[in-house]
Amino acid sequence: MRVLVISDKLYQGGAEKVCRLTIIYLKKYFNPNIKQYLASAEEPRDDVKPYIEDYVVLEDSKIAKFNFIKYAYNLKNYKILLNFLRKSNPDVIHIHNFYASVSPSLLKAIKDYKMEAGKKIKVVQTLHDFSLLCPNSSFYDYNHKRVCTECINHKHMYPIILNRCYHGSFAVSSMKFVRTSIAINLLNHVELIDELISPSRFLCEFVKLKYPHKECHILRNPLDEDMDSQLSLEEITSIKENNIVYFGRLSYEKGVELLIEAFNRYSLINPNVKLYIIGSGPLEDKLKKLAVKNKAILFTGSLNSLEISNILKTSKVCVFPSVGFENSPLVIIEALLNYCIPIIPKHGGFEEMSRLYGCDFFIEKINDSNKENTINELVNLMDYYMKNYFSYIKKLDECKKKALEEHDNRKYVSRLASVYKGNHEAPIVS
Repeated sequence: MRVLVISDKLYQGGAEKVCRLTIIYLKKYFNPNIKQYLASAEEPRDDVKPYIEDYVVLEDSKIAKFNFIKYAYNLKNYKILLNFLRKSNPDVIHIHNFYASVSPSLLKAIKDYKMEAGKKIKVVQTLHDFSLLCPNSSFYDYNHKRVCTECINHKHMYPIILNRCYHGSFAVSSMKFVRTSIAINLLNHVELIDELISPSRFLCEFVKLKYPHKECHILRNPLDEDMDSQLSLEEITSIKENNIVYFGRLSYEKGVELLIEAFNRYSLINPNVKLYIIGSGPLEDKLKKLAVKNKAILFTGSLNSLEISNILKTSKVCVFPSVGFENSPLVIIEALLNYCIPIIPKHGGFEEMSRLYGCDFFIEKINDSNKENTINELVNLMDYYMKNYFSYIKKLDECKKKALEEHDNRKYVSRLASVYKGNHEAPIVS
């Protein structure tokens, strides 16, 4: 089997991690003879290169000259990808995220190649975000600071322009509308895909609302094995310190501002507790200013999986106060692998994944109209779970075991291979 993997980036967030792990685990656990090829706007590193036969680096449309035009349709990437398709001659094309950097032109390249290839080619896409349903990709209106699913009800998803959903910018909101319209309404994105995959039922059910004729496979994300501390319950509890951790992208929808405001209050009565902020993003400078007077808040920048795990295994609590829906956040299981209590919002993929693992460490008021209510709840949750951490060790161990069952990497690649072959081992929302 010859598989071409397409992803706009390789080393940013959870979606890119899933892409890398899929490449690695297909070779490691499914078939060592599988031939894999990669097209991305980011150069693969040594963690991925041993598992691929060849790769091509596409132009990053977000930083290219005339980026408005290339953001909507990058002709250069169309030509590069079409040539690479001819060279790699795949049986399966597996698409991950691509709108932001590669542009919808890849859809035209795939369509043209399928017409000339003279063989059946399976096109699969793993849905990591809400791009098929929301031009902002997030189900979040940054202008009015609210969860928004209006575009599901429109063939042409113009509410993003009316609401100026991208931080109040008419220009950028319009760009996103044009890009999505080219992909979905002009290039028939959804019809080009033979098999849609989602790691959550939450997203699959939204897909069925907008595209009732399409099936959606539920396939839980693979697990990053480097995130597992591999320590026993007794060992891990003996090294726990008074640390709280956030790890992820530093952007508005992640709610890190709320966390820092809450921790600033919390640390007034708990001065010996540290808060680690792991990651980078557009809000980094603003967050550092918000935390400048609190020496207990430590910004680490971006870290690799082993480095994050080393901090988590000495920490008691992780807080992920995301104000927007998420599809299938890996951070919950990555916290559980290191026996950290994951405090999470009670909505979207966060709630689905947490209940799947038997966890219920919920933030009830994450989108309360009064921000003070949210901050006060965060202060109370941090205070309670830090003080009572050792009472929850048994529950964390049970949640971890359930999570490991759901994210078994061999099961993941077996079910993915069945989707490639059309055998449909993965559960389907139809």
